[in-house]
Amino acid sequence: MLHEAHCGVDLRGWMGRTVLKAAQPQDDDARTWLSDTPATAHDRRRSLTIMGVMLAVFLIAAPFAPVPLPGNNAFIPIVQTVLFLETLSPRS
Repeated sequence: MLHEAHCGVDLRGWMGRTVLKAAQPQDDDARTWLSDTPATAHDRRRSLTIMGVMLAVFLIAAPFAPVPLPGNNAFIPIVQTVLFLETLSPRS
């Protein structure tokens, strides 16, 4: 197995799992990509926690849905100014 010291590239993905295997034959059972690795119990707990927090924020904000936000009359002039300044920038 190649390590990062051998090829100069970090072959470990997020949370230290091996994401990319270089210069090795690919087996059918090899977990080459992060999407191929099964989720652990910790991963499932974390995703359920995040989903719960997002649901709570939605439920707290839902009663305020009919309340209109104040208008912003400066949006279009700001966008037009940015586009104008962008056209003045030299292309390389």
